Amino acid sequence: FALAPLAFRDNRALRLIALPLGLVVGVFNAFGHIGGSLYLGRLMPGTLSAPLLLAAGLWLIFEARRTATQS
Repeated sequence: FALAPLAFRDNRALRLIALPLGLVVGVFNAFGHIGGSLYLGRLMPGTLSAPLLLAAGLWLIFEARRTATQS
């Protein structure tokens, strides 16, 4: 909530932070949980929420890129 005013003012710095954040925290972490579960042959903690995390990370990357091209 503290960063919301900056986001609604189209702050470029937040877009630069959003891209690696979406990639590392969203995409890599989700694939790590899913891949680890496939490798170990059992459910790791966080595997069931990994698709939601993946979708959120991809959405963050998509929106950050979309708003960067509009500016």
